[in-house]
Amino acid sequence: MEQTDTEYKCEPTMVVTNHARVDTIRAKRIYVYTVEITNADAPDEQLKDTATRIELFAKAVNQSSLVFDGREYAYTAHKLSNWTTASVHSTSASFAHTAFHVALHMHRTYDTTLLFKDRRQVKEAAETDERELNARGIEFALDSIIRSAGMHTETLEQHEGDKATGFSVHWEHRASVRVLRSGVYVAINARARPITNVKTVADLARAFFRTTPGPSSAWTRFDASVRGLRVCIGSEHVVLNGLTSRAHRDLKINGSTINEHYKCTSLDTDWPCAVIAHSNTPVPLELCTMEPQLLPRISGWQRMKLMAQSVLTPTQRQRMLERAVQHITRVCAEDPGISDFGIVVSPELARVQGHVTVRDAQIIICVVPSTSVSLYGEIKRVAYTQLGIHTQCVNVRNTKGSRSKLVEALVLKINTKLGGQSTNSFEPTEPTMYISADVCHTTEINVSVASFVWSVDSGQKFAGTVVQHPKRQEIIENMDVLTRHALRVHYKHTRVKPVQIVYLRDGVSDSQLEDVRRIELDGIIRGCKLVDPKYEPRVLLMIARKRHCTRFVQETSNFENCVPGTVVTEMTRNGGFHLIAHHAIHGVSKPTYFLITHNTTRMSNADIHKMTYDLCFAYPIVMRAVTMPAPLYYAHRLSGKGRVQTNEPFDLLPYFNTVKKNAKAKHTDVYLVPVHQNLAHSMYFM
Repeated sequence: MEQTDTEYKCEPTMVVTNHARVDTIRAKRIYVYTVEITNADAPDEQLKDTATRIELFAKAVNQSSLVFDGREYAYTAHKLSNWTTASVHSTSASFAHTAFHVALHMHRTYDTTLLFKDRRQVKEAAETDERELNARGIEFALDSIIRSAGMHTETLEQHEGDKATGFSVHWEHRASVRVLRSGVYVAINARARPITNVKTVADLARAFFRTTPGPSSAWTRFDASVRGLRVCIGSEHVVLNGLTSRAHRDLKINGSTINEHYKCTSLDTDWPCAVIAHSNTPVPLELCTMEPQLLPRISGWQRMKLMAQSVLTPTQRQRMLERAVQHITRVCAEDPGISDFGIVVSPELARVQGHVTVRDAQIIICVVPSTSVSLYGEIKRVAYTQLGIHTQCVNVRNTKGSRSKLVEALVLKINTKLGGQSTNSFEPTEPTMYISADVCHTTEINVSVASFVWSVDSGQKFAGTVVQHPKRQEIIENMDVLTRHALRVHYKHTRVKPVQIVYLRDGVSDSQLEDVRRIELDGIIRGCKLVDPKYEPRVLLMIARKRHCTRFVQETSNFENCVPGTVVTEMTRNGGFHLIAHHAIHGVSKPTYFLITHNTTRMSNADIHKMTYDLCFAYPIVMRAVTMPAPLYYAHRLSGKGRVQTNEPFDLLPYFNTVKKNAKAKHTDVYLVPVHQNLAHSMYFM
């Protein structure tokens, strides 16, 4: 397509998030105590059952000012005095004759006033007394206090479900406290959960299988759905522990058949029986009646129904979150334990300022190959490493009938692989090289595959390479050699040394951020020195994350998804920004969080936002903007495709060959080989 200059303009917008602001915490300090609950006869053994721990703690403390998380810690707004170890008994049948000792030990104290001071004051306070300001610790303590009130659930009228599925959809709202740059917030995450709506376990089995259950082997899948169910057998309330391995007709209780023992003749004798926990007594599924409760496991078709029924419009979801935050506000004010802390949560969801980066729409159409892994891998292996030619796999089912869209998609993919350009180009203000990396922990071979991709022009065409990597290791250590190679290829195509390098990375946790800076970023800088000791390009390192619970919707007369290009900079912990680059196909758009960990370039925040949004349009195998910049997808795709570059036939690897897998004879070690030189500088991995 012809290159055109794209003009941008930023339009302000107001978005509503799924966070409610914590206006104040009247308790100036939070006192944290460790809780030890031990068997009086075995003082070195800690009780692990959460429900019993909560019961014993409540009996021992006998006051509402302490909040217990059920695991290890208890929290209070007032320091305890003259506390001694208490001896209590449980009402649980499992511990009916056992005495327990409950002891509290002072763990630490948090100063909550530091959360609401000016950032400069907080920094000074942290320098004088680091113990008093541990933001993560305060966040954890507040999180435990808020969650101690339990989850809020509700059922929407249009999602009540039917008997055929065996469940109705309940929405579970889980609150978590987050300490962000702009303040303290309670984040509310909504999750659809299947709650039983049938009368007996037999009805649940019919819904699970959708039809009459098949052979006994099929029942093993239903066994996990039965474990932990609370049922009523006559007037007795019990918990089930799975299914019997034999059919109903082959079982006996004290010499009597199941029908004789339970005095019932209208039972299906081909079905297995449920097993009662502790007593291991078999009981027919038809006699196990249930109250509504959470299903521990559902079948494949039930999961599809759950997904279909749990899609909400932005308005539906936002109204539901509004009710949830009002519930949390009420709990914080009225709950006997939580109210002592004086946590005041705003009854309205937070509204924050964002801006929309406006640019012309671009469309890319694609088709994704679909065939067996072993056959597909061998085709690609031969093409990548021996023949040096591009390949395009198409499932035979897609070749029947008129497929004009399929032909269009094939043309675009082939165009991309052969070096063509199908998107409007954007020119950075300075010569820039974009790079990205990823690691694939493959199961077919006994190594991990590290991929490294880089741009060979302004950001539309990329090249890449894969290297063999230590198993399960996420950090890439030889970045200096990879960067030197990328710079040489980039210079061969552009005849210009890049003034700045943009390194995009995902799949990095908080604990690995320092390793990325210390190993990968330093490796990139060393690689530049290997090209020329005086060469010092400016570098931007940006981490992308999709695993978070933050959501935004557009505040209009009727809540809608945010338009593509929406940027929000306020709801972050360590800086960076959220970007909604794509248009949601269904449900609520999920933003991508970008964390800027190193920046020596001259780009402003607005420039970085525009660059990131531009790169989301550069992925050539979808028809719309994607959620993350294209180089991240290229690296992920290359690490997946790179695993087929093996020295042995891919379809004969032990992973696919049972005979070879079990063979005692030693076989040649499997390792990666370079891609053919004909494909080395192309986007063969698309």
